[in-house]
Amino acid sequence: MYRELKINEVEIAKKLKITPSAVSRYLKRERGVAIEITNFKDIDKELTILAKDIATQNLDFLTIEIRLLKISILAMSKKYLCEFHHKIHPSINPTKCKICPEVFSTTKPTPKQKSQFRNNYT
Repeated sequence: MYRELKINEVEIAKKLKITPSAVSRYLKRERGVAIEITNFKDIDKELTILAKDIATQNLDFLTIEIRLLKISILAMSKKYLCEFHHKIHPSINPTKCKICPEVFSTTKPTPKQKSQFRNNYT
């Protein structure tokens, strides 16, 4: 995608405040491949939009970070990372775990949900 957006690895590195070597490793899929993002169409779409905005707009680093965090929160709220979490913490049961949807929900919790959260995790 970066080729069609006419942006090179050095420019990407500057915008993301990482090294050109790290960019190269990400693009070669030598780094950051624990989760296949293309399996999650909504997250893939949001990342594609962000990549295009990074390439075509003069986004500052904090704006990029905020958008990446919002995309990450969306992925966690939808339980997309549960299998990965289970791999690094085998005691987590992805089918029963409610941590991410409760903590990272993109909707405002009801008073009942707030109460349940306090009772379950305090």
